[in-house]
Parts: sequence; C-alpha cells; structure tokens
Amino acid sequence: MGFITAVGSQAESGNIARLVGQAERTATPLETKLDTLSKVLIGNTLGLTTALFVTVGLIRGEATGPLLEPSVALANAAIPEGLSVVVTRALAYGRLRLARHKVLIKRLSAVETLGDSNVIFTDKTGTLTENRIEVFSLHLPSPEQGVYAEVWINLLTHELTFLRGEPTLSETDGFSQLVQLGVLCNNADVTIDTQQSRELGATEICIQIRPCTQ
Repeated sequence: MGFITAVGSQAESGNIARLVGQAERTATPLETKLDTLSKVLIGNTLGLTTALFVTVGLIRGEATGPLLEPSVALANAAIPEGLSVVVTRALAYGRLRLARHKVLIKRLSAVETLGDSNVIFTDKTGTLTENRIEVFSLHLPSPEQGVYAEVWINLLTHELTFLRGEPTLSETDGFSQLVQLGVLCNNADVTIDTQQSRELGATEICIQIRPCTQ
C-alpha cells in the first residue's frame, strides 16, 4: 500500500521544475568585460567633461553655455558607439566558421563558450541514444528466496524476454505487483499501429510494459 504525501508543484518532480525555472542567467566573461569597459569609459567621459568645465569655464572665466557643445562632442567621441556592432559581427563570424564545420549555433553567446572549451563530448540522438528510456533489468524478489531476473522489454510489442532467470509469474512473486504499480501509477500514453508506436511521457513510458496489451 502506498501513501501520497504531495502532488503537483509540492512533489519532488514539481520542486525540481520550480528550481529549474528559478535559475538565473549568469553573464558570460565577454559580457562582464564589456560591462566593465562601459563603466570605465563612462567614468572617464564624465571626468573629462567636468575637467573641461572647471579648467576652461571657471579658471578662465568663460561662459558655460558655449562649452556645452564641445563637452557633448567630447562625450560622443570618448564612447565607442560601434563597440556592440563590432562584437556582434565578431561573434557572427565565429558562428559562420563553426557552421563550416557542421556546428550550428543558436545563440551568439555560445560562440564565446565554445571558444573557451578544449574538449567537447556530445552525442546525436539515433547513434548512441534513441531518445527514449527503456526498462532493461528487473529485480524480482520472492518471499522464499531472492529471485533475480534480467529482462529485455520491447515497448512496441510489449513482450518480455528473460535473458537471465525466469521466475514464475504468479500472484505470489513481486512481478505481478510491479506490473500493477507500473500501470496504475502511470500517466504515460501509448498508441500502437501496425508499424510503430507513439509514446507520450518520456519518463513513465519506460514502465508501461506488457500490461498494456492485457
């Protein structure tokens, strides 16, 4: 007998989803350096503009009105307005070079991340993985003695192949209870036709096995 203590966002899976949603995006090293550079340039520009007013306007006794135009021109010249364009073009060129090596980049900031990487371990679905989870091994204990069976499960035909051991599939062993729990406590959906099966629920579909055909 099982007891439900939490559902939805209060359950462990919901808690994980909530933590993932609350994850904050951190700035990349390039963004941090550009932010620091912008602050330095703004500080220097304000310092030069203030020095211009003090030295020329107050010390020499000239009116501050005519000094406004050269101050604005100085601020405009000190701040590199094309810096963002240059950085974007550099990252776009890096993405183009990666595309020539059959690497697709969705976000330009990923180019910088790849540039800091030495070794990349990756896999394409269909080579090492099949984009689905399958139950391969079952541990089936019995009241009398520990019974272990290694089972291969075909999700398309829902057939079981015992690779090691074959316990009696009766009501007395744990197999029937495991099957019942796998069906009743399951939100996955399986639609089967003559050629293929359509599966919904990547995690729980792995235990949606032979009982589907019964």
